[in-house]
Amino acid sequence: MLFVSPEGREEALWVEEQSPNTYRVLSVPVWVYGISVGSIVEAEPDNGLQLTCRRVVRDSPGGTVRFIVPQGKVASEVYLMRVIPDAKRRSLYVGPATFFNPRLVAVHVHERKKWWPEVGGYLDTLVSEGVLEQWEVADPDQYAGEHRDDDSEPPSGKVLVHPLPVDGVEGQHVS
Repeated sequence: MLFVSPEGREEALWVEEQSPNTYRVLSVPVWVYGISVGSIVEAEPDNGLQLTCRRVVRDSPGGTVRFIVPQGKVASEVYLMRVIPDAKRRSLYVGPATFFNPRLVAVHVHERKKWWPEVGGYLDTLVSEGVLEQWEVADPDQYAGEHRDDDSEPPSGKVLVHPLPVDGVEGQHVS
């Protein structure tokens, strides 16, 4: 399904039909605010071919956070080697994740009520240690904060197409 951010970025996420014109989001979005794994959205086909999100019917019980690592580091390595083990020790339920480029990862947080101080406090610690450059909450919209343009932007006019979520790194849930 196609989602368009307020900035005009297009992102194709995997969804599962719940009822006619209603779908459950399966992918962790990178650019779209207010949508996360488990969000229920309404959509209609554009030109009879592709589904396009029209509105959110029900928020996800969780949400998405994004983080960028400093130049020279790789976000997937930080996520796999630091965030996952730390999350297990701290009983933070996170995952799956979507890796956009070497420096950016979008991570699903299972419970919205765990964003602060549990997850946010932890991510703030990683920023103070220099492990992360910055992080932001991407769902729901009112917590998103200011968008920062940087070198992780997709080229104009391109659609970010997500792979089908599977078990493994993208489908990993930490408990």
